[in-house]
Amino acid sequence: MKKYLFLIMSVCLLATSVFFTSCSKDDESEPSSEGSIKALTASLSTYNGRNVSLTWADPGKPSYSFYSVFRSENNGEFEELTSRCDKEAFNDTKTECEKTYKYYVSYSKMKSETITIETGLKYQPYLNSCYAQILGESSAAVIKHIFLEWTVGETTDVDEYEIYRDGSLIYTETASYESEFRDTDSKNFDQEYVYKVVVVKDNGERLESLESTVTPHRPDAVNRDVPEIIKVTSNHADKSIEIHLTDVSNSGLDLIGFYAELEGLNYYWESDIKVEEMATDDEGNLILKLNASNATLSSGQTIWLKSKVRVHIDGGWSDWSTWDRSFVF
Repeated sequence: MKKYLFLIMSVCLLATSVFFTSCSKDDESEPSSEGSIKALTASLSTYNGRNVSLTWADPGKPSYSFYSVFRSENNGEFEELTSRCDKEAFNDTKTECEKTYKYYVSYSKMKSETITIETGLKYQPYLNSCYAQILGESSAAVIKHIFLEWTVGETTDVDEYEIYRDGSLIYTETASYESEFRDTDSKNFDQEYVYKVVVVKDNGERLESLESTVTPHRPDAVNRDVPEIIKVTSNHADKSIEIHLTDVSNSGLDLIGFYAELEGLNYYWESDIKVEEMATDDEGNLILKLNASNATLSSGQTIWLKSKVRVHIDGGWSDWSTWDRSFVF
């Protein structure tokens, strides 16, 4: 009987030993999660100077895993904002003006450094849009106005807005709820105009926006075929935008000219690109790939792309295409 019990105990011990040895081997095959998450950066949303956008470097985590993001407000205790961030970026929209926030990011046993950022002033104005509205083509073209639109984080104590062009006051808006202005006195093509908005509070305090520059150009008009914008696609992860154009295959086609802007962000592209440097899609349409990596895209904000294109053939430009407006982010 004793021999029989001893045999049973030996078998059990052997099975247990095999089980734990097997688990230990599997653990060793898993990648180590010791270390730190590098290159954590924080930037304010340029839309209102309040939201905070975080980015960091990929430490090599599996695609099915998640990061945790922690925040401290005005040197208080850290609180977890999310435990299911699946990419190396996070937009914190639950923030307020004139506060100091600290952040860090963690994954498994990895942890980033702590980063500190201060949000914008409540009454700091920001110029969202500043562009020339032009009617007609070539010698018949005229500047209808230069359009300005701005936002302010808080408006309850705003007494008035002042609009400046090239350093001179051109208009005072006493209705504090207004947030746009049309300058009808700027009539010269190829002249640079510099604008800014000043908020004057009830107590006399003044806060200035950053300056925004507009240089209206006269649209050339040549009797050429105009490319058509087929579709617009975007990728929020790498902040890229693709404009698909019909291939105008006239002899001598060498350049595509384009103008595009992200409405509400004061972020635009204006350039000419050689056709041979452009990619094509499966249907043979030309592709303009635009990089918006320097534009801060606020979470939950609807952003539209406004664009137009033209072609350069046989030494002359075509008309501009009609404006295309597409939702991109």
